[in-house]
Amino acid sequence: MNILIVYAHPNPYSFSGALLKQVKNYKQEKREKWLQKEYEKVTRL
Repeated sequence: MNILIVYAHPNPYSFSGALLKQVKNYKQEKREKWLQKEYEKVTRL
């Protein structure tokens, strides 16, 4: 696994940075979807 990462990405730091960004985007999306649901609940009342 480690060898694959180093092979695919000569600079492992940029790789982990990109991975971190993906995770942040994913969390942000989930949060936005949740907020949207909560907002719909409130507006339905």
